[in-house]
Amino acid sequence: MSPRRLLLTPIVCFSLLFTACGAPTPEPTPEPPTATATASATATLTPTPTASPTITPTPTKTATPKPTARPEGFYVHPKQGFAFTTPEEWIRYDADDNLVIFDSERDALRLMVGRYGAAEDGQSQLDLLIADLRQALGRDVAGLAETDRGERPLGATLTAEYAHYVGTLRAEPSVDYSFTAFSAVAGPFEYLIWITAPEQSFIARESTLDALLGGFQANAFVFGLDRQETIVRLGYEPRDPEDLDPALGSGSADGYKALLFAGLVRLTPELAIAPDLAEAWDVSDDGTVYTFVLRSDARFADGRPITADDVRASWERVADPATQSSGAATYLGDIEGVQAKLDGEADTIAGVEVVDGHTLRVTLDGPKAYFLAKLTYPVTFVVDARDPAKGDRWMFEANASGPYQLDRILADEAVVFERNPNYHAVAPTRYLAYVVNPGGSGISLFEAGEIDVAGLASEDALRIRGDATDPLHDLLRTVPSMCTTYLQIDPARAPFDDPDVRRAFALAVDRDGLVERLTSNTDLAATTILPPAMPGFSADHAAYTYDPEGARAALEASTYAGKTLPTITLTVGGYGGDPGDYVNALISTWRDALGVTVRVEQLDPVEFPRLTREGERTGQILAGGWCADYPDPENFLDALFFPGKEYNYAALDNATLNGLLESARVEADPATRLRLYAEAEQLILEEGLAIPVMHNVADILVSQRLEGYPVVPLGVRTSDLVTIRTR
Repeated sequence: MSPRRLLLTPIVCFSLLFTACGAPTPEPTPEPPTATATASATATLTPTPTASPTITPTPTKTATPKPTARPEGFYVHPKQGFAFTTPEEWIRYDADDNLVIFDSERDALRLMVGRYGAAEDGQSQLDLLIADLRQALGRDVAGLAETDRGERPLGATLTAEYAHYVGTLRAEPSVDYSFTAFSAVAGPFEYLIWITAPEQSFIARESTLDALLGGFQANAFVFGLDRQETIVRLGYEPRDPEDLDPALGSGSADGYKALLFAGLVRLTPELAIAPDLAEAWDVSDDGTVYTFVLRSDARFADGRPITADDVRASWERVADPATQSSGAATYLGDIEGVQAKLDGEADTIAGVEVVDGHTLRVTLDGPKAYFLAKLTYPVTFVVDARDPAKGDRWMFEANASGPYQLDRILADEAVVFERNPNYHAVAPTRYLAYVVNPGGSGISLFEAGEIDVAGLASEDALRIRGDATDPLHDLLRTVPSMCTTYLQIDPARAPFDDPDVRRAFALAVDRDGLVERLTSNTDLAATTILPPAMPGFSADHAAYTYDPEGARAALEASTYAGKTLPTITLTVGGYGGDPGDYVNALISTWRDALGVTVRVEQLDPVEFPRLTREGERTGQILAGGWCADYPDPENFLDALFFPGKEYNYAALDNATLNGLLESARVEADPATRLRLYAEAEQLILEEGLAIPVMHNVADILVSQRLEGYPVVPLGVRTSDLVTIRTR
């Protein structure tokens, strides 16, 4: 709606501009509590592989913040979240979901404040407001004339346009009335303020009005929550069980599931493995038996102790074929007996033993140095065994084991989590609110102060990075993520059964040109499968660099020399439309360098792994992208290129590569293990089995009001570490 239409509704009755038509009924002013946050250390990013887990000090409980008293007369709009303080004797009533009205009967003064969607037609909102004011007052006010116009601060963060008018009431010729209108735009929203009063009252109350406008807070509350107690981000509305059940679907440890549930261990922002529900663990000399000791103060949200039986029951549920957990084999499959249960050949997991209430012994099918890292993924997290018996939607009222519990879901508006007071390390911030229908872009909402963290589109990130004078420049955090965009080649399908053809296509990929052609792209040209932040990354393990002449020479050396290559099919995720700039640019660079014809085959992106695995594709080349779930090269090289793995799109089965990956899985010495992965990566690149194209970069805006917010290269739960700076 435009402000013009919104304004006409409240002033159809002239009594909304003047108190003469009768006083409103007083309503009590709410005084929501605020919190004083506690400090949290700021993390640095230095991932390094270690021979054995590093035990970090056990976190201590954080004291629950105490509420801070509000001044008398403090008001916050329950829907729109703006706040200000009025004199105690002023009487309030709410006109609608956008507007609030206050009266001072003693001064015959009326104040109206509202928030609406900002107009998109470029017109001056103040002029629209004045035009409506003139139309509404034309028959009742004589000589309405502008006496002042300009700008003034509105609270600590906004600048308002204002115009002051004076006119004489026709019914009372001796009384001059003041009409002042203010308009302040903040991102996708506009704040409109009207003040009407007899001219003498307006002059007498000028200092009061100045104090009120100076104390105006645009974002004091959100969804009824005090912003001093709430971190606000963009999110999504959970609707289905897989959105919240850690056993189902996917999702990293920085999502909703990791707020509600915790595991034995967690990743720190520095990507080290740290205790969570387990306070310590021991690994046998042969690396196959892990003995976990649970914290004595580990409790569910209702106060019930979390025991070793709860951990076992959670894992048994994940491995139950009836649960249909897509991540069970990946994240728990190294435990003896998990595959047997998944196959329906066993009722329990043989390798999980409850020693006593706080001790769990886990036996693996071999030494797996990455096992602890897998336990940082939500599939392995602990669920109250009584919860699933509540029904199919138990997860929407889960007895949380993690740092937060689900407070409420406001349909089509927000998802709110409140800290779990029984979690062993109480989160410093009381609420996390995720906006699901923002009504504006992430950057506009961030600029307006509506959200505290915003992921940036590349074009916005490039603009902000390059302009040191931009107000957002110092708030931008950039980190190469643990994600790689790559192409997987199927060496079993002609013409790529010829190594020289694979080499020719690898030499014909112009990574730097792709990054430049995708003008809004901030990603990095990639010559490795492993991303820069991954342990084991080395730029020395390089793919073929762009060499069109070398590409043509390789093709001439192949069995297809002097022949026309068959049509190449590139399989991508999509729904049949334009495949996008990236794919079009790839096809163009191959055509220019090799003169080949490449057609695009699109498969359902959601079903892409299954469809490719089941042979529902014709492409010899497959476009993929992978982000690490935990910081170990096994999560890239093994997950993407070992036979039978879900994301081995091309069904690659190379005996030499398989041997390297199998040896690396069970190697206990960190240096030897990383060397094996280095050899595996080099083989993949030299044989042209995969072509890395880009390493993805995360560009994130972080509000100054947050302290200790770390930006990390993969999904790590950090929301429970962040504090809100006090006013």
